[in-house]
Amino acid sequence: MSGDGTGGQKGPRLPDAIQDVCGEVSEQLKVRTEPKDWEQFRVRRVVNQNGRPMLVSGLGVPHSTHLSPAHILITLEDIGRREDGVIEQAKKLFRLTDREADVIGHILKGWTNKQIATAMSITEQTVKEHIKHVMQKTGTKTRTGVFVEIIR
Repeated sequence: MSGDGTGGQKGPRLPDAIQDVCGEVSEQLKVRTEPKDWEQFRVRRVVNQNGRPMLVSGLGVPHSTHLSPAHILITLEDIGRREDGVIEQAKKLFRLTDREADVIGHILKGWTNKQIATAMSITEQTVKEHIKHVMQKTGTKTRTGVFVEIIR
């Protein structure tokens, strides 16, 4: 990312909130050098875009074949928007069980395994098993990979 927020490309400048999130994710990627550690953080900012509150989230995504260059995934979401449609689509596409879909819904919110376990009244180990099954079904190896596959 260049200093002008355009990644060295000519064209419109990215909004400050997105530039800030990209910068913070880039700094975290310097500290967290192992891709498996990248799923442990996500940078979030609430911004007001034309009178609409939006959640800007950013996280590091490992390259599929090697560590460098890493990618930064930025998502924008209307606050309060339900993700039921995304989860239902993923449930059908990847043949997820109801419980796996519930876990995915919480992962999309950025919750930890402990938070998911508490909300679903199950153990953290059970959450990990659900995530393991989802990773197998989506062909991914990390929570970040699951996140990317689900929102595609």
